[in-house]
Amino acid sequence: MNLLDIGGGYPGNTGTEDYFAEIAGAVNQAIDTLFPDDGSVRIIAE
Repeated sequence: MNLLDIGGGYPGNTGTEDYFAEIAGAVNQAIDTLFPDDGSVRIIAE
């Protein structure tokens, strides 16, 4: 696998900044745990 699309539907309205930051933190932690940091996998989100 060289491309992972984690989809969309993330909050982007005014007042959801804290919730978005919480989601981003969880996603980044999972990515760091599950995928190598060697540039072999591109990850996109909408």
